[in-house]
Amino acid sequence: MGLVRTNVSGEFEIKGATTIDVVTAKALHDRAVAFVDVGEQFAIGHIPQAHALVYPSDFDEVRLLELVDKTQEIVIYSDIGGQQDRYAANMAARALARGLGTQSNGV
Repeated sequence: MGLVRTNVSGEFEIKGATTIDVVTAKALHDRAVAFVDVGEQFAIGHIPQAHALVYPSDFDEVRLLELVDKTQEIVIYSDIGGQQDRYAANMAARALARGLGTQSNGV
């Protein structure tokens, strides 16, 4: 089995990551948890204080570790849907595989 699987509802699942709702995302944002936007539309709009790491072109462990250390929570999201959701899911899975404390595979 790969890092990312699709459940019967068509949602992406990553072992160790949690999909969160908007209320939880707001609470994490209020606590200054790092948000990483993996979509290609960052310049058009993004969550305030979010970091851009377009997946797959910009994502690697070095760049992610510039934003957070391995013990910190992180929210990885894409606001586009479709293929961008798969990118968010893949990035979350790879972060977890590298021992990073990923909180979410999408908002």
